[in-house]
Amino acid sequence: MTEPRGAPLPMHYLIFIVGFRSRGTLEEVARRVSRCILGGAEFDFENTDFYDEVPAVRLRSPLLGFDVRIQQGRDEEFFLEGYPEAFAPEWHEADPSEPANTDISRHIEIALLAGGFSIIRDDDPAERGMPGSLIAAIELCKSSLAGEENSDLKLGCRQLIWSELGPRLDSRDFPRNPGLRRRVHLAMLATEKVLPIWSASAEEGSLPQEILAGVHAYLDCRCDYEDLKEFIRQGERYFDREVNSEQGYRVALEVLNAALNTARFALFDAPFDAAHLDPTSDDVVDPEEIDPAVYAAGAFSGGGEWNPESDPLRRRAFWEWYLDEAVPAAWSAVP
Repeated sequence: MTEPRGAPLPMHYLIFIVGFRSRGTLEEVARRVSRCILGGAEFDFENTDFYDEVPAVRLRSPLLGFDVRIQQGRDEEFFLEGYPEAFAPEWHEADPSEPANTDISRHIEIALLAGGFSIIRDDDPAERGMPGSLIAAIELCKSSLAGEENSDLKLGCRQLIWSELGPRLDSRDFPRNPGLRRRVHLAMLATEKVLPIWSASAEEGSLPQEILAGVHAYLDCRCDYEDLKEFIRQGERYFDREVNSEQGYRVALEVLNAALNTARFALFDAPFDAAHLDPTSDDVVDPEEIDPAVYAAGAFSGGGEWNPESDPLRRRAFWEWYLDEAVPAAWSAVP
């Protein structure tokens, strides 16, 4: 029998530590987490002070080799942690960046977001160069979203974000207008997030991708107004055709709508009046002025809020991603 060559491979461990926010007691939050991402596994609520008297609970039995715990912080903050069931010395002595451990926290974050939880981010928005007024606007929007039973972000909140990204389009300073470019970048990020839904459900073609490529070219002055208008006309002609009526295909059309209105935003800017902003407003607007992110949220959640087949938890997860990641990225995209 041939002896194996080289040093034995070290044990490899998966770990996760994710901070999140939720209303309710530790027991209520633990039950909700279990229902959403742990398959209903039961927590032990009898011994809750094993973290030096910090309130915490752990699963009664390991789950897939993980010792899973939830620790309570302050101001509705909680921390979900998963460690290897076997506390081998090489595990707890290893740093998460070392080969002995693989941090899967990002995957757990995505699952929690889909379950309607708000993730605590380690990075400070101010460190990304965002002005205090934009940071405050994001926090106001988060507060509004938390109180929405339909898990939607009001138009007035989104208009407040648009205004904080910079002044509206002025024909004299296009394409240098930073506000327009940030708003269009935000719309593109929202649309790009749901492009896989189009690819999986649409019958043919890559029309949304082509429209977004046209938007990129327009912002880079590689095509003109009429060129981008032609991309929009192609999308409009697509809707004039007799299309598949199945639910999955109808949801995919939300992606095309998002791409079309991203192009319209590039041409005409987002519909808002910086002098008259009301975060509580949720007025109906013309279909051609609907925020591309609204269409993207519909695609992500399986339909608009009026659709009984849509998933409000996924819609909330989309808007939390929008506020936590997309808005800061849109600000940073334009110096």
